[in-house]
Amino acid sequence: MKSFKILVSFFFSCLFLTSCFDNSYGGAPVDEGLPQKLVIIHTTDTHGKYLPFWMEPNMFDRNMGLQSSNPPCWDLDYSGGGSYCNGSYNEATGKYQVYESGKYVYYTKEELIEKGYYATDSIEKGLVIEDINEDGRCDVLDCQRCWDKNKNNICDPDEDIDEHSGCSSGDCFDPYSTAYLTCWDTNKNGKCDKSEDINFDNWCNVDDCALVYDRNFNGKCDYPYDSAKRTWRDENGKLILRKNFDDESAYNQAMITAEKESEDINRDGKCDYSDYRPGLINTGGIARAKTLIDEIRAKHERDNVPVLYLDSGDTFQGAPEFNLYKGEIEMLSMQKLGVDAMVIGNHEFDNGTGGLVSAYKKSGGFPMLASNYLFDPESNKGLMDISSPYLIAFAGGVTVGIVGVANDSSLNSGYQVGGSMGLNFLDPIETTQTYVNSLRPLVDIVVVLSHQGLDRDYAIAEKVKGVDLILGGHHHVVLDPPKVLQGPDGRDVIVIHSGVNLKVIGELEIAVQNKRIVWHKYKTIPVTEKVAENGDFANMLKPYIQGLDYSQYLQKKVGYATSTIVRNDPANGDSPLGNIVTDAMMNHELAKAQLCVTNSMGIRADIPTGEITLEKLYEVFPFENSITTMYLSGNELKTLFDFVARKSATRGCKTQVQVAGIGVELDCNPPEELQKKHNSYALTKCLQIGNTVVIDNYEVLQPNLLFKMATNDYMGRGGSGFYMLEANTTRLDTSVSLRDAVIDFFDQVVELNPILWSQNQTKPDECGRGKRILMIN
Repeated sequence: MKSFKILVSFFFSCLFLTSCFDNSYGGAPVDEGLPQKLVIIHTTDTHGKYLPFWMEPNMFDRNMGLQSSNPPCWDLDYSGGGSYCNGSYNEATGKYQVYESGKYVYYTKEELIEKGYYATDSIEKGLVIEDINEDGRCDVLDCQRCWDKNKNNICDPDEDIDEHSGCSSGDCFDPYSTAYLTCWDTNKNGKCDKSEDINFDNWCNVDDCALVYDRNFNGKCDYPYDSAKRTWRDENGKLILRKNFDDESAYNQAMITAEKESEDINRDGKCDYSDYRPGLINTGGIARAKTLIDEIRAKHERDNVPVLYLDSGDTFQGAPEFNLYKGEIEMLSMQKLGVDAMVIGNHEFDNGTGGLVSAYKKSGGFPMLASNYLFDPESNKGLMDISSPYLIAFAGGVTVGIVGVANDSSLNSGYQVGGSMGLNFLDPIETTQTYVNSLRPLVDIVVVLSHQGLDRDYAIAEKVKGVDLILGGHHHVVLDPPKVLQGPDGRDVIVIHSGVNLKVIGELEIAVQNKRIVWHKYKTIPVTEKVAENGDFANMLKPYIQGLDYSQYLQKKVGYATSTIVRNDPANGDSPLGNIVTDAMMNHELAKAQLCVTNSMGIRADIPTGEITLEKLYEVFPFENSITTMYLSGNELKTLFDFVARKSATRGCKTQVQVAGIGVELDCNPPEELQKKHNSYALTKCLQIGNTVVIDNYEVLQPNLLFKMATNDYMGRGGSGFYMLEANTTRLDTSVSLRDAVIDFFDQVVELNPILWSQNQTKPDECGRGKRILMIN
């Protein structure tokens, strides 16, 4: 039972009439001189991740406790995943990359030896080299368990059995015999048959062995999962059930052990190649989140501390269930979780205003906030009726004013595919100040529930008087510890963001005294397979999962990645995944274009090492976008890429598009005289398509020559500000989805090795100088 009540104001006029609050309820007299404690649960950018999913944790995930319990065999320090390949060799520099004291540093071989990286006790000291064969990546060829018989982290002469000048899986012994490692050779004919090439990389090695799941080399499938009974079987094959244990503690310990040691990773009741998910972690899931949220509430309410649960928006998009159920699961889940308020994010409009209203009316019922939207009464499609600019919550002895500042920066001035969104945007700073001024006399603290993003949240904190706390989203980051800024009235303003995809849940404890927050403590709680699912929620999701045909359709294998394919480039230019996607779009038989341009933010996730399933591609491409083709002249290409340059310049000179078929250099800070000449603060320095130089030294050389370009239908209709494409009269929608185009491309590519799409994308002496997109700042 919640220990507070909520009053929601739906009417703009109430902003200026304190009599509107005469019927407030739930408050209790308190001693204002004593600190009053309050706990706020925070989530943001859940993006439909209401069913568990697999991911490869990066350094930020690991810092939040999201670590793989199934590390790759080469991962000697158990740091987790391809992002942490210690000692990867860079042929261009002749140096090795290692991770020390929270950052990457680079050493020569001599420097590594001097520092003790090749000493016999190096692993014990945390000085680890994992790229044993010095090919610039960590994979099964570097696995210690395989060939390093004396475990000295060195390829000794007697371990190079096949005499190929290095140690790899070819030098490995089968752990169950004295023969060379041929566990893939199921018919014992000494050949690599097609049926034995399990991962379709055109050669047979340890990756194709049925026993790669066997982490402890005991030749058994440890702790298989029984999906019917929703539990594991122990080492004797018996179900782990509460009735089989004398006390709760022993049962809980058995469950923890089974979950940790189980080799049935995908929980299908057997162990096989599909259970080999090195470096990955299973995270997310609304049934797990429900367990954690209930535990937080119960823990604090035992101490009579009230708990609020606030969400910063973008519950929609990012998973196949959204594509099928159009937001029904998301709205139902938030309502069942008991969220006390949610601000509207940009992805809430992915099915249009009408789609949001329909999903909310069918499954919602909780307060949705947006103070900075000005609705058109004739065309707002009901959004005004289901949203409010703010609410007041009486939480124990603390009266909390909550102002919702919805997203506007990603919605392009009310542009919506298929028509008007029925609203216009108000200035977020001025609007927030107006509502804070009205609420401040009536409440103890003011919380801004925002989907504006970090920079704009910081601006609200520094420019709006009277704000105590900002709970933000949109940028998919975690602020831990929280950022504390000083407001214009001298008040400390705490800014918190709590990640993405329900990977973590934020828990904020505060103490309020004399209408200020005088103390706070924040932590994130990882949502992993170690968290038990809430049974009621799991049952609630069953019909939706069945409707998706989840186990059969979404687990279809469509490709294999030799290592993680990332969507972001450290140099802020083209990325391996972006290059693969644009190649797939440009070369599709219904496109056959000369170049391709697609927005970087349309590619939503990396592809981790291993088998690529359709489920993963739904995470990469959650939007139902299709390939659109059109013809652009040299002048039009300059207009397009000058816009990209400006858009990128405002975001740290990081490219906002991915491309194929071209080399281009974008200058985020050209000389002032060029800015004045071209009327743009960022410019295209050069652009080359094939052998044709279209732009050189900021000037168009081929103004009238036409080129066929592939893009996505969202950009083609002016999305993300690409209005110059919307005006193009040659636009043709192929109706081929980006997801399908990439699947077709995977069918044609033997090995998805990200190195092939990251190096030497253009010639060193041509525009791009090795990159497809070179950013200049």
